[in-house]
Amino acid sequence: MLFTTRALLLLALAGVIVLYASHGADPVPAALVLDGIWLAALLADIFITPRPPAVTFRRIVPAHLQCGVDNVIGVEVENRSERSLVVAFRDDPPLSIKATVEPVKAILPPGGKLESEYVVKPLSRTSVVFGRAQIRITGVLGLVIRQYAAGESEEARVVPAVTDILKTLSPAARRSSREPGSLRSLQRGMGTEFESLREYHRDDEYRNINWKASARRMKLIVECFEEDRTETVILALDTGRLMRADVDGLERLEHALRSSLLLAHLALERDDRVGMLFFSDKVGSFLPPDKGKRQLQSLFSLTRKAEATGVETDYFQLIEYLDGRHRKRSLVAIFTDFTEQGAAENLVRYVPKLYPRHLPLVVMIQDPALAEMAEAEAGDSESLFRKAVAVDLKSERQRAAAALRKQGVLVLDCIPRLLSPELASLYSTVKRKGLL
Repeated sequence: MLFTTRALLLLALAGVIVLYASHGADPVPAALVLDGIWLAALLADIFITPRPPAVTFRRIVPAHLQCGVDNVIGVEVENRSERSLVVAFRDDPPLSIKATVEPVKAILPPGGKLESEYVVKPLSRTSVVFGRAQIRITGVLGLVIRQYAAGESEEARVVPAVTDILKTLSPAARRSSREPGSLRSLQRGMGTEFESLREYHRDDEYRNINWKASARRMKLIVECFEEDRTETVILALDTGRLMRADVDGLERLEHALRSSLLLAHLALERDDRVGMLFFSDKVGSFLPPDKGKRQLQSLFSLTRKAEATGVETDYFQLIEYLDGRHRKRSLVAIFTDFTEQGAAENLVRYVPKLYPRHLPLVVMIQDPALAEMAEAEAGDSESLFRKAVAVDLKSERQRAAAALRKQGVLVLDCIPRLLSPELASLYSTVKRKGLL
């Protein structure tokens, strides 16, 4: 129970009245009377002010919070008493995530509800816990404040953000990613998937005749099928030391997870098979390629366990693993990066060995700050040194990309903001040109 400012002002006012009214007489009797009145008013306010749970609190949290983006949390406060109440409340979001929550104050009539919302932005894929909200009810006479915890503590899981990326993709990119012409080729009377009906020709096979359609049309009708060209995509995510680096407020691995899940979503929409693995100095979790909505859920579940380690990346382990476990021709998208010459040399040395059995794609996440540093004017020796390092690293990336392309490897090297749309566009190009 807390005293309001009004209660303290009334107590101070009583003291002033006693001093001015006593005129040298003993002020104690007057003080006792006024203090008694003040105390009686306090007790009356405490008695008539509704007790918990007069005001209830409910939090609306999404099924999963998305990492690195704004998530809206809804809150609902309801006055279940028979009096109008002045209510203030504040939710208790996890300390480990960014939140824009502020105290909310309102007058709620009997049975009245107040709905509000605030934004949280998780920066890592960990489970987070929301605490109980703090409710304050101002007394009916405005002299006391009841404070108590309301609602329930609840845990929320943080997953890689994909929904916002899908929304930001242009309609043209989404349409091109689903072009049917690049997925299947029509072969008269051949294949496994039904395409259309047409009139019989003497070169057609009798087994393809549709007798019901022929009876209706009084002439022979055959079924046309299209060749099934379901292809395979392997998402290989580097979880080595360099993927722990912070880029645009998130680890490189987080950007890689978001973009890899986007590619998985687009590929599964095209009826392709998608698999995923993590590697650093050895290959860790591996989800064999499959298709359908269940596979997308399995991919999401797998990414929740991904963490960047402190070890160096060994691309040879990836090549050896795929050679032994997955020999079917696939688009192997390797999400990785390097900031050292040795790592670049290993990348160029081993990844091209996937070609021509597979179509390798190296996806690298540029640091926008590094690009700005390379283009900035050098005002002193320190900034000149930083600029030289940035320019050297930029040149090394360009040399590595050129060497990879020369050996049949596709390369995508761009900043996080452009990574997903560029990846979607590149995947569409691969499908449209039949590179697999």
